[in-house]
Amino acid sequence: MQFNRWTRRGSAGLVVGTVAATVLGLAAPALAAAGPVSTHPASGTPQLAPTGSTEQVRQLVQCGGIMYAVGSFTSIKQGSTTFSRHNAFSFSATAPYKITSWNPDVNGTVNTVAFNGTGCHNAYLGGRFSSVHGGSARNIVEVSTSTSKINYTFAKSANGQVETMVVAHGHLLTGGYFTSVNGSGNRYMVSLSPTTGKDDGFVHLNISGNYVSGQATRGFNQQLSHSTNFDLVEGVFTSVGGQHRQQIFMLNLTGTSAAVTAWTSPEFNGACVNGESFYVKAASWSPDDGSVYIATTGFHPLGGPTGATPRTGLCDAAAAFPASHSAATSGGSTTPWTVTPQGPARSARPAWPGSRRPAAPSCGTRPGPAASARTTCWSPALACGSPVTMPSAPASAAASAGTRASASCPTTSPA
Repeated sequence: MQFNRWTRRGSAGLVVGTVAATVLGLAAPALAAAGPVSTHPASGTPQLAPTGSTEQVRQLVQCGGIMYAVGSFTSIKQGSTTFSRHNAFSFSATAPYKITSWNPDVNGTVNTVAFNGTGCHNAYLGGRFSSVHGGSARNIVEVSTSTSKINYTFAKSANGQVETMVVAHGHLLTGGYFTSVNGSGNRYMVSLSPTTGKDDGFVHLNISGNYVSGQATRGFNQQLSHSTNFDLVEGVFTSVGGQHRQQIFMLNLTGTSAAVTAWTSPEFNGACVNGESFYVKAASWSPDDGSVYIATTGFHPLGGPTGATPRTGLCDAAAAFPASHSAATSGGSTTPWTVTPQGPARSARPAWPGSRRPAAPSCGTRPGPAASARTTCWSPALACGSPVTMPSAPASAAASAGTRASASCPTTSPA
């Protein structure tokens, strides 16, 4: 399930992208939308207040009847009232969407918020900060959702920025730039006890490598399957669990320790422009966990065309892969069927540094011996407006992607 990522730049108003969001305590079928999401926000929805600087909601998570938003901001506006909230706030999930008193007052960017199952009494926060509610906390912390105070029984020190956290099977799976968290030597991804914050021994991946010299290795984002038995992880690395992986890997969480699965594709090794060598920044699961969807940045293939011409690779695209290991890696199935969703695709995190955006959106038809079975609509600016459904795409997965059938992709820039 997805919600909007809100960004306000100066007084220019809200710029809307997407952000992966978690809804706790709901069975998978309840996550399916009954129809298209409205293009207009519900009346009374909280907004980022204009401050003259860039502000952003990084993640939006529901626990019980409350929505929790974290990011980089200083004030929230609802109607004629402005609330002082530094990088974390919450509001009712139902009308009139009242902003709560929850105010951890974090002194730096909060990238992620997580909860332990359906228990909503405490929230785990990860990001780049040193103070929470007046107390010392280094990049990771657990706080009360009623008093906003730090829970001091949970250890709270990571030596690098925390990017992503999610609880599964009693483990707080945590990724980021760190090489040590609460005394653990597991780099870039670690499993912590939700009670103590200490390494519980469930994850030992020995993550290493990068794509461009000087680029930081990291765990960046993750998405649990609806069954909670598998976890997709995006980031910067070339080796995970002793296996070659770039940009994304899948963990099996059903054993006594997390294991890297055989799921992968050579498509993830393709190069985009140097400045965006890490471009698989978001993923999600189909309702039946049978397909994996990714959303990429990348602008255009390294050394490749930028206009309305055929192209290869996953640069600036929305794509779907079978979730089964063999189908994603063997025979002629290494190439995904790819779709352009209704409306612009966006990654779950900021896609470009600052406010830079590729210009001149255009589309093309992907060449290849099986092009008729895997027609592809590529959108360098992630703004191509002609969604397609591939002939070889499973009907259920295509429906999950919110697409409609079309004979082919447009070959010229949209008006």
